[in-house]
Amino acid sequence: MQYESQKRPGPVDHEAVVAVAHAFRRLTTWFVLEYLALLAGVDIAAHAAFLRRHAGTAPYHENPLLPTAWFVAMFVAICAIIGMAVYAHRLTRVIGLSVAWAWGLGALIPCINAVMFLMATLLAAEWCRSRGVAFGLFGPTREAMAEVRAMAAARAKFRPEDREYVRNARVEGRLDEEIVLNLIGIGWSEREARWLVEEVPREG
Repeated sequence: MQYESQKRPGPVDHEAVVAVAHAFRRLTTWFVLEYLALLAGVDIAAHAAFLRRHAGTAPYHENPLLPTAWFVAMFVAICAIIGMAVYAHRLTRVIGLSVAWAWGLGALIPCINAVMFLMATLLAAEWCRSRGVAFGLFGPTREAMAEVRAMAAARAKFRPEDREYVRNARVEGRLDEEIVLNLIGIGWSEREARWLVEEVPREG
């Protein structure tokens, strides 16, 4: 599943994108682990029940390790549910939902948290897409994250006078494409020049 990137409307908050990527990947990991553990617990319980019904009948014998295995599976499932709650709250808080705490509580309930996981995926995908960040099966793609990191490094190089140059050029009536070409002419890379122009808000 991959969503097409849209044109970035302005500078991307590097820290927010990294936080979304981290929270979504942890949320996905805990989601998968929870349901694998629950399925394992159901299978172990069904196997143990079958052996109890046929106890004493060759070749069936009760396995004393099954109860321990079931408790381990349930312990893993509970830990995964708690992990889901933590990262569901973090993810929805970063993307700006005012009821992030409700998502954390909802993630504590099996089955309901599966629906919430799908909804959180759609919300995170839309949040990233609206900022021009490609979103894949496990959140923002590696290529998108590399571009966001490069943008953050470039923004750290932008000086107040660089931003002032862009503002003054716009006041003089120059088009953004012309400003980009001028910036390239004085040593900026094309990507850095475009990011600088995108970062400076238009007045009026």
